Amino acid sequence: PPFLFSLRRVEGTGPELTEAGQQTPGSAAYAPRETLNGTAEDPYWQAKNIMDRKIEYPELYLCCGTEDELCLAGTRQFHSYLEQIGMHSTYHEQAGVHDWEFWNDELKRILAWLPLQNGLVHAEMPGSV
Repeated sequence: PPFLFSLRRVEGTGPELTEAGQQTPGSAAYAPRETLNGTAEDPYWQAKNIMDRKIEYPELYLCCGTEDELCLAGTRQFHSYLEQIGMHSTYHEQAGVHDWEFWNDELKRILAWLPLQNGLVHAEMPGSV
C-alpha cells in the first residue's frame, strides 16, 4: 500500500537558531538536545534499514513547493538519497510555499496517484466495526 510521508530532517540537535535568534527550518519539531539521527524517527536511517534488510516497503510520494524555504532543500536532499540507495519514490515539485493552497492542489495529485478502488480509500480505524 502507498505511504504518504512528511519529512523534517534535523542535523545534530534542535532546535537550532540563526544568528538572529530564529529557529532554523525543520528544527522546531525537536526539543533542545534532542536528536533523531540514527533513530527510528530518522527517515534516512529508516530508508537505509529497509534497503539493507530487503524489507518490502510501500510506495513513497514526496512533494514540495519550489518556494518552500522550510522544506525544499531537505525534501530534495532526501529524494536524492532515496535514489542513491535504490529506493523507489515518486517526487513532485511545483510552484508554492508551505501552506494550504499548495497542499490542497497537491492532494488532488496524490489522490490521482493512489491506487484507489471506486474512488474511495478503505481504512479500518481502531475500534471501528
